[in-house]
Amino acid sequence: GAEATWRRLQARSDTLDAERETLKLQRAETPRHITVAELPSDQALDALPEGEKLLLYVIRLIANRAETRMMPAVAQAQGKRHRPRRHLRALFQAEADILPYPERGIRRIRIPGTGSDAGDSTIAGLPRELSQTRTIFPDANLRMVYELPGQAAEKANAGSTT
Repeated sequence: GAEATWRRLQARSDTLDAERETLKLQRAETPRHITVAELPSDQALDALPEGEKLLLYVIRLIANRAETRMMPAVAQAQGKRHRPRRHLRALFQAEADILPYPERGIRRIRIPGTGSDAGDSTIAGLPRELSQTRTIFPDANLRMVYELPGQAAEKANAGSTT
């Protein structure tokens, strides 16, 4: 009974120990890095066609220029602290609520903020500056109005509709 079960478990344990040692040897022999040329054909990386590479490059360039254009408003709010891009990146990664108000002719973009009071105070001037561009949303003919949550409350208390 118990003796036979013990021997069976011990034999299974010995088998698993031997398998573990074999796997350790295989892992040690496996190269940590391989070149793209060494990849099997079914795992080869698909290169982007030149046209798509160019498009991605242009998108990155436009995004970088837009970020650079926004930096003065953020840097001015930061004072002597440097690193306005950090707050801008946090802003770009945040989700926003887009609320159309066709009767008012606006599309309100509520930006939840950066997740920190310091970051929010740093970017507070940016929604105001973006709203002053009076950009019209394509195909909807609605003017885009940007705001942070605190700014929405301030506007509501002041009785503003835009």
